[in-house]
Amino acid sequence: MFSEKSTVRTLKYFFFFLTASISFFAVARSQTKLLVSGSTIRPTFIRNITISGNEKTEEYVIRRELTFTNGDTLKAGLLAYNKNRIYSLGLFNKVELLPQPIENDSVDLEISVVERWYIFPFPLFGIYEGDWDKIFYGGGIIHSNFRGRNEKLVGSFTLGYNPSFNLYYFNPLLKEQPDIFWESQIFIKRVHSKNILSLSRGNEYDEKHYTLSSNIGRRFDLFRRVSIGGEYNSVTVTPYKPGRTYSTNGKDNYFTVKANYSYDTRDLANYTLYGVWFRSSIAKVGLTATGVNFTRGAMDYRRFIPMKLDSNYSVTLAMRLFSTFSDGNNLPQYEHVFFGYSERLRGYFNTIFEGDNLAGASMEFRFPLLQPKIYHLSFVPVTQFSLARFGLYFALFGNIGAVQYQPLKLNEFVFAKGYGAGLHFILPYDFVLRTEFALNELRKSELIVDLGTSF
Repeated sequence: MFSEKSTVRTLKYFFFFLTASISFFAVARSQTKLLVSGSTIRPTFIRNITISGNEKTEEYVIRRELTFTNGDTLKAGLLAYNKNRIYSLGLFNKVELLPQPIENDSVDLEISVVERWYIFPFPLFGIYEGDWDKIFYGGGIIHSNFRGRNEKLVGSFTLGYNPSFNLYYFNPLLKEQPDIFWESQIFIKRVHSKNILSLSRGNEYDEKHYTLSSNIGRRFDLFRRVSIGGEYNSVTVTPYKPGRTYSTNGKDNYFTVKANYSYDTRDLANYTLYGVWFRSSIAKVGLTATGVNFTRGAMDYRRFIPMKLDSNYSVTLAMRLFSTFSDGNNLPQYEHVFFGYSERLRGYFNTIFEGDNLAGASMEFRFPLLQPKIYHLSFVPVTQFSLARFGLYFALFGNIGAVQYQPLKLNEFVFAKGYGAGLHFILPYDFVLRTEFALNELRKSELIVDLGTSF
């Protein structure tokens, strides 16, 4: 099990992240009060809140996202902020908050929603690392509102390069008092090794990953969540060579225990223009001294600040700082961190950087060219698809990032840098399409076409 030295070091990291999270929350909480309050137009009180259009969705799913309730004062910006929070549930094509004046000092507030299609199959197709010899294809099925409670059920598979199978379940309200959530996942994947040194020597090999994970947590209020979880991993390497696994038979089996803290005041999760997102985590990977055994911590801080240029036009400054660090002698190659896969640097979008530790920062200005708006597509016969939300933004961005092997030496980080501009298309069902042109510090250019926001 744990050595004494390893246990002490793990506890040090845990208390560091606990202290950092508490310190951040103390600052962020004061910011949140300003974020969701604003200034009162006049003393207008919300007398009653009614919800309509939710044919399948339970009413509490919507109410628990609101920053106000009956008897609260209606403040400037509050309706727009809460409208976007309801959109972020990913359950509705259209959301309207309609205050109805009752008396000089009060209103009744109607929340009107149009529900999406919740069960549908989806195709999966793409290429790895920009290489058309590395095509993957497959599909899956998702239920995004199981039992009308915003529970997620997802099953998917891919074939071709790096075939995989995945089952995922998320319940945002397992127990109401206290507010408990739960998620679980089964993940199987065969991966061509990402290790740069082996690839450069022509020593390619496959990794078969079997993962079973589960997390349980508590939502303390609208913004704060804490969770703890466990994970069982089985990794088989073929062909086996010494150093590719810690076992001598080419198969590592190990457990992971982890803790997470998150703080989220974002208005829209898929393309944020306002709010704060912060997450810190600490994990003990492997529980035996002779096998896989190391500690990993991670931090991700994102801030979105709207800057009004006039009464009807705002530009958003988006900023991100993030890092992952590892400590321990028994850290296998397949647990390395990378830029160039799920985490990418614009300017080096398809370049692979590998190490045990990772750090980066991004900044982006988002200029609205076409404010997101609901369009009625009369030629579409299915109601759930006839209402579509479209928007268009122009973005200027810059990012830097670096990886490093152990031991961590902050003064030896060598950062890669990139900057550029692009168009971001806001599409129905929370899709974002980015087309961007980027340059790195070597003046090498690249064209990026990607789905989803960069952060």
